[in-house]
Amino acid sequence: MADKKYAAFISYRHGGVDEDCAKLLHQSIESYRLPSQLAKKLGKKKVGRVFRDVDELPTSDSLFNNIEVALNDSEFLIVMCTPRLKESKWCLRELEIFSEKNGADKILAVLAEGEPEDSFPDILTHRMVDGVMTEVEPLAADLRGENNAQRKKKLKTERLRILASILDCEYDQLYQRERRRQTKRITAVVSGIFAIIVCFAAVMVRENFKLQSQVKQTQEAQSYLLTQYSETAYSADNRTTAALLALEGLPKDLGDSRPYVAESMAALTNALQIYDYQSGYTADRAVNTQTMDSAEISADGKYMVYVDLDDWDIYNAHIYNIENDKTEVSFEVNPDFCGHQTAGTKTRFFGEHFVAIAGKDGIVIADTDTMKKVWSGAGSTEIDVSKDGTVIGAFDGINNTAAFYKPDGTELSSFSLDAGQLADGGISPNGKYCAIIENDDENGESKLYILDTATGEIAAENDNATFQVSKNEHNWSGNTFIFRFGDTVDTCDKYGYYNAKTRKFTECAKLEASDIVYLDEEKEIFFASTESKIAEYNLKTGEQLYSYSASGQISDVCVVDEKNMKFELAIDDGSLEYVDYEQSPYLISQLKGGGESFTKIVSGGDYLAGYLINSYKVRLYRFNDRTTEKTGVMARRPNEILSTVSHEGKSFCMNTSVNSYILNTDTMNVVTIPSPTSYLILGNENTVVNDNYDGTLTYINANDGENKASTPDECTYMADASYKFDEENNKLDCYSYDTGEIVKSYDLPENCVEANIINGGLLYSVQKDNEKDVLMNYTKDGKEYINARVEERFDFDTGIVYRETNSDEFIVFDVLKNKEITKYAYGNIDWMKRTNDNKYLFISTSDKGAYVIDMDNGEIILTITDSSTIYDITSYENSKYFSMLYLSDSGSTKLYLYEKDNPLSPVAKINGGLTINENDEVLIYDGEKNIYAAPIVDKETIYKQ
Repeated sequence: MADKKYAAFISYRHGGVDEDCAKLLHQSIESYRLPSQLAKKLGKKKVGRVFRDVDELPTSDSLFNNIEVALNDSEFLIVMCTPRLKESKWCLRELEIFSEKNGADKILAVLAEGEPEDSFPDILTHRMVDGVMTEVEPLAADLRGENNAQRKKKLKTERLRILASILDCEYDQLYQRERRRQTKRITAVVSGIFAIIVCFAAVMVRENFKLQSQVKQTQEAQSYLLTQYSETAYSADNRTTAALLALEGLPKDLGDSRPYVAESMAALTNALQIYDYQSGYTADRAVNTQTMDSAEISADGKYMVYVDLDDWDIYNAHIYNIENDKTEVSFEVNPDFCGHQTAGTKTRFFGEHFVAIAGKDGIVIADTDTMKKVWSGAGSTEIDVSKDGTVIGAFDGINNTAAFYKPDGTELSSFSLDAGQLADGGISPNGKYCAIIENDDENGESKLYILDTATGEIAAENDNATFQVSKNEHNWSGNTFIFRFGDTVDTCDKYGYYNAKTRKFTECAKLEASDIVYLDEEKEIFFASTESKIAEYNLKTGEQLYSYSASGQISDVCVVDEKNMKFELAIDDGSLEYVDYEQSPYLISQLKGGGESFTKIVSGGDYLAGYLINSYKVRLYRFNDRTTEKTGVMARRPNEILSTVSHEGKSFCMNTSVNSYILNTDTMNVVTIPSPTSYLILGNENTVVNDNYDGTLTYINANDGENKASTPDECTYMADASYKFDEENNKLDCYSYDTGEIVKSYDLPENCVEANIINGGLLYSVQKDNEKDVLMNYTKDGKEYINARVEERFDFDTGIVYRETNSDEFIVFDVLKNKEITKYAYGNIDWMKRTNDNKYLFISTSDKGAYVIDMDNGEIILTITDSSTIYDITSYENSKYFSMLYLSDSGSTKLYLYEKDNPLSPVAKINGGLTINENDEVLIYDGEKNIYAAPIVDKETIYKQ
């Protein structure tokens, strides 16, 4: 065999039996292991790679170029023959190309359906012999069958005919070797089965009692696996599949014997978007295509039109009803074959219910009310429609012409280039002007024309430099048109603009960005993007005003809210970033992607569409406008990063890099503290302790934000009061949160090294013989409860965690119950918190993750491996749930919700979640300003729906 990349190229018509047989044969050939003697002779164990377009086709400007390269790099061509093959110009062209390069002897036929005379193309049945066209009978494998099961059965032997030709050996030679190999396999399998049966019979009685437990374990494993599949489906924006997979992992009803796995419930709530209150877009669904070429969403969000390559050179424009999830009508069009690079330039919605579609044979105007073509015009490879819908432009990049029409089909004017190639075109918002670029590829130069659409005459032109225009509708704003220019197309690193009123070109400064994203003539600003940044510039001076750095390389930008300057950024890993640019830019919310880069994103109404050429699908996203009756408003400024949080009673504190906020979790009232603090924490449910930069403590009313009092340096706060340890005088002074005055003082023993108050009791440590020999005491009402020598100690409002000298285990002591709760080697403790109902104690370590301890029985109910971003745990006495808050470095939050009676896995993972309240509501921040109180949806409610 020649040294080529592919052993064979499979040519087939997409869809139906043709594609089914191609898939079966592809898998069968690539997975076939050569018999040992033949493998030794050929020096390889497998046949090699087989090209099939769906699996092998890479991203490129031209699909056909890729196919031609693959044909030239393939030793054999395998043709799937059915009566439909002759209708496929694509397949017939593949046969011609391969035959010209390699000869007909290297073409192998597979009869998948029908009779030979109906299914074999002429190139297989007629050959030139000694200058005379002669009819021949091709050697073909026969895979015909009623269904895939029958075809798969026939494939076991019929594939050997194909393999014999590829491997250059006799069919019978392969057949006999395959029979001998199968005989050995069957003998081994039968022997193994017999041995298993004997062993199983011997241990059946002994193992029977374990059966129910094993079934349960198996079902639980299935549920966890289905959960992973569900999350994968959701990340690919297939919500329906994600929900069905999650449901499959749950009991059919509450009385089902299948074990309940909370993780499956979390996947289900995610797929159903029960707690999705984040601003921006949420995943909605995916629409499968063949080879996406262009797409657009109507302004009202009802329809999407996309141009799809359905066969070799057959393009159809499909009008897809977004609300009903179906294609209403398709129009055959004939655009130039430019593939995804022309994304967004072949379709335009305009007016209330019209859509324009480009085509070389003529522009098509369709009515979405009647789903019929209303008129057609001149041929075009690209189109544009003015923002007011009064002028439609058809641009023909092959014949280098432009034609302009009224919405009723009346032609206004036309324009033709004499020499160069028409590259880009865009119409002004009022339809009066059109900007086009003429490229001279031979000289590497270009010219910019401004046309009067009413007459087709040139209103202005500029040939001082080479020009480029971004392929979007935002280069015009009012009377201003913006463009990039330079010495060559590759060095268009400056920008300029044209004013249609003054008919004047202004060429401006150097521009770091590569694409113009948006222009606002009134504000005299424009936006442009680099590979990983989008920046705002002054139109007149080119000064960069603000910039936003994305999490990765930007593949496309879509302006989704012109009034409030909101952008959606497509990142090369398939994620989307919703960015506010109204003041200074900041990230509002982010949707993770599946690793594939969007070619283009477009928006309309409440929907955003992004398409992936490698996956042949359009992903649809819906704008999230959910609200609840209970809403709080946080006057967050742009770029405020949430840094710390704390929760006590009904007060939830959020400390940011600029301001701090106190949220009442019951009334949803938000109080703003208009200054940065070094640390903000709850003293009690009515008092916030502000740890100022100067070391003093300020006490703030949690209900109105007013200062109540302050205390001296080096005070420490606890639930009821703050205190200061006076080591020199062996005293402990307690200060009131309301007045800042000393309300009580304690006398301490000599050599006391630290002291504080825990729930009305005095806790102090006395230094003894050496540095490590410290005696700790806890006394309350004159009674001593602890007297121990300790090396480490940690205090919380209602207890102590300490490690005695020469011990690896920590003791958890509850001062409310005045007893030891549990003892365990937790590791290197960083911090801890008890919940306000004293139900749970959370301990975070630097080396062993985190633990949630049940303070009733001392059991560790939950161990979390990675606890570095956990900031809060909340539980209420009468609630069925407790929550865990994760806070990232970027300030985004995720709340994990657990059921108290099944705490091993979360039942929900809520983006933007902050905490829960006593009413079993989840408080969710939308990323901009609103905080919503959403009821917790329990499993009983979901099962009833």
